[in-house]
Amino acid sequence: SHLRSTQIATVHCSAQTSPRHILQKLSQTCMVISSNTGRVYRPRDCEHLVLYLKDINLPKPDKWGTSSVIAFLQQVLTYHGFYDENLEWVGLEHIQIVSSMSVGGAMGRHALTTRFTSIVRICTINYPDREQLQAIYSVYLQPVLHKNLKKHPIWGSVTRIHQLASSLVQVYEQVRIKFTVDDNGHYLFTPCILTQWVLGLFRYDLAGDGSQSADHVLEAVAYEAHRLFRDRIVGSKNLLIFDNILISVIRGDWGSDLLDNMKDSFYVTWGAWHEAGSVTAPDQPLPPYGKMLGKLNSSDLKDVIQKGIVQYGRDNREMDILLFHEVLDYMARIDRVL
Repeated sequence: SHLRSTQIATVHCSAQTSPRHILQKLSQTCMVISSNTGRVYRPRDCEHLVLYLKDINLPKPDKWGTSSVIAFLQQVLTYHGFYDENLEWVGLEHIQIVSSMSVGGAMGRHALTTRFTSIVRICTINYPDREQLQAIYSVYLQPVLHKNLKKHPIWGSVTRIHQLASSLVQVYEQVRIKFTVDDNGHYLFTPCILTQWVLGLFRYDLAGDGSQSADHVLEAVAYEAHRLFRDRIVGSKNLLIFDNILISVIRGDWGSDLLDNMKDSFYVTWGAWHEAGSVTAPDQPLPPYGKMLGKLNSSDLKDVIQKGIVQYGRDNREMDILLFHEVLDYMARIDRVL
C-alpha cells in the first residue's frame, strides 16, 4: 500500500551536475504550498516521493575540493530544507533522498566527505562471487538459447548451458583481474557487462544452418566478447593478452579452435536473415536488444559497403575510400552500434 502512493524521480549525475539540476527535478515533481512553518515542497501526484541520485560521486568538486551537490544534500538532510534564489527558506516534506555510486578509483569519480557520510545510512553491496555469477547467468542463458535451440543435442542440455555460463564468468574474471582502472580509466568491468553479453545473443540467429555442433553459438559468443571487451582494450600487446584469455577458455572448456577462423567473419545487420515483415521500418522503434546481426565474410561485406558508397556518390558526392580489413572491421563495429 505504501508503494502505490510512492513515485521515484531519478537524477543521472555527471561531472556537470549542480544543485540547480536537483531543484529542477523537485520543481517538476513537487508543488510549493504555504504551511505554518513557511513554504514547503510536497510531492505533486503521490503521497511520498523518492528522489534517486544515480552516481552521486561523479559531480566535479571545485578547486577547494568541495562538491556543491554534496554540500546542498548535506544541508537538506540536516535542516530538512534549503534557501532558494531569493534567500527564502523552503522546507521538504514526504520526500526521501536515495543515492547510489560505484566504488573504485576510476577517473572522474570523487570521494564523498565524511561530514556527509556521517549523517546518512549506508548499504554496501559486494559483487557476487564466481558460483553466484554462474548460477545467475545460467538462468539468463536458458531462455536465450532455448528460444531456438530447445531441442538441440548440446544447447538443449541444462548442463551445457551451465558450462557456457562458467566460460563467460571465467573470461570476465580474468579480464577484470588483468585490466584495471589503474591502467586506464575506462577499464571498469562489472557484472553488467556479463548481462550485456548474454542479452546481446538475442541479436544472433543462433539456430544457424541447423548444425548439431556447438561452434555456431560459440562463435556468436566470441564475437560479442570482442565487441564488449576487446574494443575497450588499448595497445596491441594488451589485445594479444585478451585474445589468449578468450582462446584458452574456449579451447579448455569446449575443445574448439573456432577463434582461429574468425578473422574473416563479420556480424552485421546487412547479413541478417529476416522473416517476412520483420524488417524494421524507418519510423518504427528498434527491437529491445537491437537489430538482428548476420554473418558475412570480408568479400561479401566489401561488396555491400561498395554498393553503399556508389549510392551515396549518386545522391550526395563521390567518395574515394580504399576498403581494406581495418576499414571493414570499423564499419562492422559502427553498424552493430547503430
